[in-house]
Amino acid sequence: EIGDFSIPVYGGIKPRKALFFNYLCSLTAVAGALTGYFFNSQFVNMNNFILAFAAGVFIYISCSDLMPELHKERNLKSSLVQVILILLGIGLIWFVHLFA
Repeated sequence: EIGDFSIPVYGGIKPRKALFFNYLCSLTAVAGALTGYFFNSQFVNMNNFILAFAAGVFIYISCSDLMPELHKERNLKSSLVQVILILLGIGLIWFVHLFA
């Protein structure tokens, strides 16, 4: 949620307005969760496809919107921190995969 709030603020939207839009987006997540809960029995065979689609959407967003912002930094220390954090995220995903 901090990331969802900070990106619009970084883009120039006032914090109060960004918080309001973040709240609206969170409401759609609740609506989607309720829809998924009530229609889960009808989509039992499609769970893997739905998860793959959602993962693909997140990968697309990170590659198309967030990665170009990382390239704007020219400071070596900042770039190193970004690479370490990306690797930690990959490691966390791998760790969860092993023990879940």
